Amino acid sequence: MDKGVFCAFDDDKVFTYVFHKDTIQGSKVILAGGTKLPYAHKPILLHNGELTCQTQSGMLNNIYLSTHNFLSSIKDADAKELTKMLTQTLMLRR
Repeated sequence: MDKGVFCAFDDDKVFTYVFHKDTIQGSKVILAGGTKLPYAHKPILLHNGELTCQTQSGMLNNIYLSTHNFLSSIKDADAKELTKMLTQTLMLRR
């Protein structure tokens, strides 16, 4: 579970933010990244990087936020992907 992580969305994208309570400059909200939404998907639930959306037909569809790619398997990741996964993990304070 990501404490202090929240999302805002518009018609095209979901934006992931992280609230950092204690920084040198004081409390901050930092944009962690954005994820493109499929056409006519409306977010209704976020849990651990998995976003449940309602489609235009009323069905539910799950997508994973691009800021949570590190949750995928690291076995096949090369050094560049591992570095990106570490950066994402630190950004989300995990």
